[in-house]
Formats: sequence, C-alpha cells, structure tokens
Amino acid sequence: MTSQKHTRITYPKGKQELHQQMLELPKSYNVIALSKVNKVRATQLMKIRKKFHKEIIIKVIKNRVTQKAFEKISDVQGIDKLSSQLEGQCALMFTNINP
Repeated sequence: MTSQKHTRITYPKGKQELHQQMLELPKSYNVIALSKVNKVRATQLMKIRKKFHKEIIIKVIKNRVTQKAFEKISDVQGIDKLSSQLEGQCALMFTNINP
C-alpha cells in the first residue's frame, strides 16, 4: 500500500477570486497595512469601512490564501515580511494615503 499525497486540482471559485485580488491589490496601492482583528467586532470593522470607503480597501481573507498569493509576488517591496506576520485573524488594508 503506497501513500499518495492528495493534491487538489481545482479550488472553489470564491477562493480563486480572493487569491487573484491578493495578487493585484498590493501592486495597485502604495501602502499595505496589516492589523490583527482578534476580538474586534464586525460592527466596529464596518464603521471603519464606511468611514474610509473611498480611501482604504479592507480585506479579511484566510491567511493561507493570502500567503500563497504573496509567494507569487516578488516585485512588491516588503511583501515577504508582511506574509510572515500573517497569524491569527488579520485584516489587510490597501491605500494610497500617506501613512
């Protein structure tokens, strides 16, 4: 009996779309911020999204999907350091506002 590693051939459409967004967003914005959102209520996050909806894109995506996308991006400065910080519940914020 040989053990074979199961590899998935296709991924759910939703995950594919999120993966594609994580490939494109870092290239489109000058500033990427990572925030831990442990114990942050959804209503609090929604208030921030509403207040800054024109200036900031906030994404809360599974860390593994984000890490796989970031592995493919080498031309964005500091993306590898950001990827290594993805632990727990995280929100990524993309903006062109000067931090």
